[in-house]
Amino acid sequence: MESGAFGNQALLIANKGSDHQPDHFRVQDFENMLRSKDLNIHLLPLGADLSLSLREAQEFRHLVAEHFSLLVAMGGEDIHPHRYGERITDAVKMNSYRDRAEMDLIRTYTEVSKGFLLGVCRGGQITAAALSMRFN
Repeated sequence: MESGAFGNQALLIANKGSDHQPDHFRVQDFENMLRSKDLNIHLLPLGADLSLSLREAQEFRHLVAEHFSLLVAMGGEDIHPHRYGERITDAVKMNSYRDRAEMDLIRTYTEVSKGFLLGVCRGGQITAAALSMRFN
């Protein structure tokens, strides 16, 4: 990513309700790790695009991709198995909207960005699901 105003910016995808609280231990753990790398940390509540039109949501995802050198897909609840072509067997606490929103953001970020994507636990799983669909 080109250096500039956003070259050292990291964005955490807050996909659990507790992640929307900047003082929550999960958010603090990520922030502590990333600040040691001289990154400015921002928190994006998943669903921030709920009130946007389809076009506005696409523009929003492109702005994220263009302006953040690191996108962190944090852990969370189970991905709906239909996202990776399976039936529900043991998955619980699924949220198809959350899955779609996160996958759309991840796809746009990897298509547009010259930055780095880090997926932790659920974040790695949703990233794999999002990117495998792109190649099918």
